[in-house]
Amino acid sequence: MFGQGPPVVLVHGTPTWSYLWRNVVPVLAERFTVYVFDLFGYGDSKPKAQDVSIGAQSHLLTGLIERWGLEAPAIAGHDIGGAIALRSHLLDGVPYSRIALIDAVVLRPWITPTTRHAQANLEVYRTMPTHIFERIVAGHIGTAVHRPMDEETFAAYFDQWRGENGQAIYLQKVAQFDEGYTDEFEPLLGSVQSPVRIIWGEQDAWLDPTVAGRLHELLPTSELALIPDAGHFVMEDAPEEVVRELRDFFAADIGPVSYLEQPLGSFLDLVASDEPAPGGGATAALTVALAASLSSMAARLSTDYFADATRLIEYAEHLRHHVAPLAQDDAEAYGRVMAAQRDGAEDRIRAALSEAADVPLAVAECAAEVAGISARLVKEGNPNLRGDAAAAALLAEAGVRAATTLVKINLTAAEMRDDLLARADELIEQVAATRHNVEAILEKE
Repeated sequence: MFGQGPPVVLVHGTPTWSYLWRNVVPVLAERFTVYVFDLFGYGDSKPKAQDVSIGAQSHLLTGLIERWGLEAPAIAGHDIGGAIALRSHLLDGVPYSRIALIDAVVLRPWITPTTRHAQANLEVYRTMPTHIFERIVAGHIGTAVHRPMDEETFAAYFDQWRGENGQAIYLQKVAQFDEGYTDEFEPLLGSVQSPVRIIWGEQDAWLDPTVAGRLHELLPTSELALIPDAGHFVMEDAPEEVVRELRDFFAADIGPVSYLEQPLGSFLDLVASDEPAPGGGATAALTVALAASLSSMAARLSTDYFADATRLIEYAEHLRHHVAPLAQDDAEAYGRVMAAQRDGAEDRIRAALSEAADVPLAVAECAAEVAGISARLVKEGNPNLRGDAAAAALLAEAGVRAATTLVKINLTAAEMRDDLLARADELIEQVAATRHNVEAILEKE
């Protein structure tokens, strides 16, 4: 179990184990409580002479969800993990809020030619010299990716099937693959009401991408995401794309990330990611919030130096609490711009850009006020805090310049609202004058 938040269950397939989710879990754990089910007979759980069939695994999953006390968690299943998740849902009645099917075993035929040959000749494979068997399995695993795995990753998947014990356990699961387990629920696919996202590698050599299209047609609540240049182990070929698909899909019910509730490191990771938001507007807003916080601190420690320090504290705090949430507002406004651009309607795009300009302008207005407070603290406040107050003034100026730049970009693209462009220029002049005053005071020291 990892993280905290709404529950998400991850179910791997064959011949993998929970290692498959290593790039997915840390990101999902930032917003969810993530439960990882290591299938019976895989990874560290390798019994002999046991039922490791899809039917048995689905009953185990049903029992685990009950034991964990989860009510309608989201779930993602890869390969046979998809069949296991669907059986627990459609046959055992386990409710899921959202279902992600990743290169999933659902529609027959899903047993690969290599595995069918092993099933038809089990005794030959059981008595085969281990080193020959290992070459066959290694070759089979190698076809699961579109891009070659590095040695460490390949070993993580392959080593569990090494030696006589690995050979016996591998063939144990092969012997129990039965397409009848998916036949039982296939007629019920049309009854699925939970949102479904089908994620598939376009170069899947085990389950052809046309299967994803067929599945999409059978599941009325589904949406399909094909991942370019990725094979059956799509999490290995394109981990960032899979993480983004799962995160966005599962987060649809809980709204956008609250930046102010994120640890600083997590927020920095979000800014540095390949997501378009949070971007310049959000970081400008938080920069100004930091400047306001510095001003508030300097004012609190300057109450012995001028009479209205308490008023400055209150005003700095007011500005901090006003500007910080604008980071979220800016990201959401930019999201509406992107949605309008996808829609392609020019009027809607211009309206969204105009609206998106309002948020950074509000950031710039706050920043100019913070700069003014900071300048006064440099001049009249506690001299031991002069450096902090000056830093606040410079950060506030940076916030004004960054935010007004975004205002101009958005309004120029929207071709409207010259009054806001003029106000942006006024704020730049105002904060530049404030900085000059601060510099003049510091030069006299």
